[in-house]
Amino acid sequence: MDSLCESLKGQLSLDESLNFDKDGEMRYFGPTSGRLGFQDLPSSGGNRETSQHDPQADAALNSIDDYLDLTAPSPMIDEIPISLQNELINLYFTWEQPWYPIVDETLFRESMSSLGKYWSPLLHYSILALGSRYSDSLQVRLDSNDSNSAGLEFLSRAKSLLHLEMENPTLVTIQALGVIGMVYFVGSLFQMQSELVTYDGE
Repeated sequence: MDSLCESLKGQLSLDESLNFDKDGEMRYFGPTSGRLGFQDLPSSGGNRETSQHDPQADAALNSIDDYLDLTAPSPMIDEIPISLQNELINLYFTWEQPWYPIVDETLFRESMSSLGKYWSPLLHYSILALGSRYSDSLQVRLDSNDSNSAGLEFLSRAKSLLHLEMENPTLVTIQALGVIGMVYFVGSLFQMQSELVTYDGE
């Protein structure tokens, strides 16, 4: 049984497989993927412009950047000890991946070592943030006395990269969004749990 579990570790589905399109982009068409193959629309004879550039929209987006204070320094993965990164990535794939399989572990790890297209700093920081929620290490906390601050620095870095990556989203962007959503979900569960423990102790 253990060998079967080990062979299936990181897989998206037991009865479906990963497919690669003509551009080499990974596609997954499983029963729960929520993604159907889209066909190109036949071109019409008219010269309709499908997208328009609006200079006012650029100004609005820039003001949103200022409002959100997205002037964070460029994230540097090299600042984080490799041993800590490996620990957090292992925690993510041990505790989160089995019940919410959004990132293929093999593709992620191969791309991480080769800087391939199934890895990005955004996804990396997202996984570090979620892995931090399962870690006892004080290194991952903004406040060493507050376990709910675990991973917040990585989450902040991921959110600053998300804004930039949304200009040209890929499958990895969608995976990162799913992982970021789980950071908030797991964080709220841990917060409720600590409040219940505090309430029971009174």
